[in-house]
Amino acid sequence: MLPTLRRFLMAQCEAVAGSRDFSKEPCLAEALLLNLSRNIGLILGASAMGAVFTLGTGTSDLPHASTSAVAAGLRLTFLLAGWLLVFAIFIVFASQLKRK
Repeated sequence: MLPTLRRFLMAQCEAVAGSRDFSKEPCLAEALLLNLSRNIGLILGASAMGAVFTLGTGTSDLPHASTSAVAAGLRLTFLLAGWLLVFAIFIVFASQLKRK
């Protein structure tokens, strides 16, 4: 596992668990649910982006698609990914402002 990914996962687990005392109560169920949600998000996200790419190319016959159709599919896919990233950053900042 990459060190940066490991650092991200540790920070995410710490944010979910909060300041619980793990010596008093086990956190196996939380860890399992967190990993399950990560895997489901990865599978659904990859499938959705593949569908967006196919929609952007305008054809279901991808091996015989023209280069301009493939470029249009990539453009749409990366545009959607960029907007999703901006939306996620907005949610994080809005939740931080709401806490204060």
